Amino acid sequence: MKKMRFIFILIFLAFNSYINNTYGESITIEAEDCTLSGTLTIEKTTSGYSGTGYVSRFENSTDFLTTSVEIDTEGPYNVYIGYAAPYGEKKNYVSINGNSTEVNFPVSYSFKEASVGKINFQKGANEIKISSSWGWILVDYIRIEPNTDPEVTFNISGNLVTPNASNETYALYQFLQDNFGKKIISGVMTLNSLDEATWLKETFNKEPALLGIDFMHCNRGYTWYNNEAPVNDAKLWYSKNGIPAMMWHWRDPSRITEEFYTSNTSFDVSKINDPNSAEYTAMLNDIDFIAGELLKLKNQNVPILWRPLHEASGTWFWWGAKGPEPAKVLWKLMFDRLTTYHKLDNLIWVWTTDSNSDNMDWYPGDEYVDILGVDIYAETGDYSSQVLMFEKIKSDFQGKKIISLSENGVIPDPDNLDNDNAGWSYFMPWYGDFVRDGFSNPISHWQKVLNHEYVITLDEMPDLSTYSSTNSFIRTLKESNFKVCVNQNQLNITTKNIENKYDVYLYSIGGKLCVEQLNNTANSVIDLACLQTGIYITKVITNDKQESFKIIKH
Repeated sequence: MKKMRFIFILIFLAFNSYINNTYGESITIEAEDCTLSGTLTIEKTTSGYSGTGYVSRFENSTDFLTTSVEIDTEGPYNVYIGYAAPYGEKKNYVSINGNSTEVNFPVSYSFKEASVGKINFQKGANEIKISSSWGWILVDYIRIEPNTDPEVTFNISGNLVTPNASNETYALYQFLQDNFGKKIISGVMTLNSLDEATWLKETFNKEPALLGIDFMHCNRGYTWYNNEAPVNDAKLWYSKNGIPAMMWHWRDPSRITEEFYTSNTSFDVSKINDPNSAEYTAMLNDIDFIAGELLKLKNQNVPILWRPLHEASGTWFWWGAKGPEPAKVLWKLMFDRLTTYHKLDNLIWVWTTDSNSDNMDWYPGDEYVDILGVDIYAETGDYSSQVLMFEKIKSDFQGKKIISLSENGVIPDPDNLDNDNAGWSYFMPWYGDFVRDGFSNPISHWQKVLNHEYVITLDEMPDLSTYSSTNSFIRTLKESNFKVCVNQNQLNITTKNIENKYDVYLYSIGGKLCVEQLNNTANSVIDLACLQTGIYITKVITNDKQESFKIIKH
């Protein structure tokens, strides 16, 4: 959910600087040397500034300051803003050549630096703009230096963090992996059942591939609400080959209030460290209720993208109000409760991160997260790819996870996404005005997005229940009862803790049964000499278990 805030605009344009050809020197651009407009003034009251002063204070939308940097060597650079924030913590957007990213400016009564991150500059002129969502900072300078860190590339595991995830869950994950960086999956958040998806269908004759669904009203005893609505919506959407993406605006577990915002409830998440506390019991009871709802989807073989405890680092929800440590403990408890205790095998875990300098402090760990989500609400009319944020998250997490635009207001222009290689897995504009008001996403923009070849809509989705990847990564089941490998023209199956007989079925990537070998005992060997080179799916079935493996015959 978007945290509401006032929008002030400050733009940097017009002063030219130069980074020399050696690609080894840094440059500092003093704010007071730039062209000022509006009510901006050069001040010297706060000590510790560099140069001859600093620029204050960006109170009006007409206040802006600009610079253009001439780069002689194309490549990655680190960008820093010298600032003071005596009026409290602020968030601002820094835009370079039309691409913006959100930067956190912690409260500071003296001048210090905030990192924008690693930015790729083009040879020649590079325009730098800063737009703030809160404003009210003192700008001292912009500093740019060459970045010599090794390039981060994506190296995403074929495995899920859920132990022994179901075949359908792996199929959905493989679909996400296959399209990551190649196309973006369209989505939309809903408030009342399929409301926004229905509006898109009626308006454009197109439906999003992904549907956002919330457990917000569940388990509260509301007489006007059907607790089964989220589960029913998820089942319906998956039956249409859509992707259910479920989240939880978790209302006060103590039931003292019906709130989830920190400002409206005093519920103490830090009590998660005390199993004897009433708060711990309340949180566990709520998790168990949601587990029961998710179990209904498991029993129907419906996989979901599961994004609980979203925007924790913003601290505006109670689950983030006490800092990163309790939030991480709660995430891990929920993960263990759902996957180990309730044995849910249909969850793909999505963690929401951000651009703050302490974003890694909130991260529960690679073993608890499948997908990284970022929530970006750009200014109206900003259809940039948000590639600066994409590259920051890619770098911060070392390319280990799929990255998604888990919430957004303005949808990035697909042309910009494609041109900038901003490979967000999916987008999901928030319900209401962000979908329908004609300003955040005008009709013409929706028309372009939903009909763009870079965007996957519902009508372009495969049958997810039988989807099989053509990529070469091989799934390795955690605690698998079988080890399956190919040695030249033989498929070798090694058993573990299996006393009963088992059957083996080998399917082509298109679903054709190629080999059937029944009533196997202990280890077995299957001759593959008659099969063509390619990818095959092996299913090993006992009287109470079924496991699937992808193999490659060379």
